[in-house]
Amino acid sequence: MKEITTISFIKMAQINPLDGKSNLQARRVVNNIISPLTTGIFSDQSWEAVRKIWDALDQANIHWQMTDNKYTHDEQNRPNGKDWTFKVEFTNNRNRLTVLWGVVRAAGAGSEEDPLSRYDLVGYVS
Repeated sequence: MKEITTISFIKMAQINPLDGKSNLQARRVVNNIISPLTTGIFSDQSWEAVRKIWDALDQANIHWQMTDNKYTHDEQNRPNGKDWTFKVEFTNNRNRLTVLWGVVRAAGAGSEEDPLSRYDLVGYVS
């Protein structure tokens, strides 16, 4: 637990590139980071493409935090996708602490027997 606290502290100590931006400008910055990483169909077993999104946000010093993640299911209760929700915090151009809410959604694009053997991604903040 101490390691997570240390990482969080270091992350918050870095300059947030969204600070001072309008809400619209901040959304554009974050969505421009996420969008290119969601192109294509992915076929790994460990959500590697999703981890690349989190790594890109970290590399850009975006202050984000995962709020939830869960599998989605079809009518027969078989997993057919996964959703990750997160928030991005910054101080906007009106000097107000602001939160953008985001989602990354992986939709199964594999076979009927194994829909998550391949997946398509969409991600955005609003």
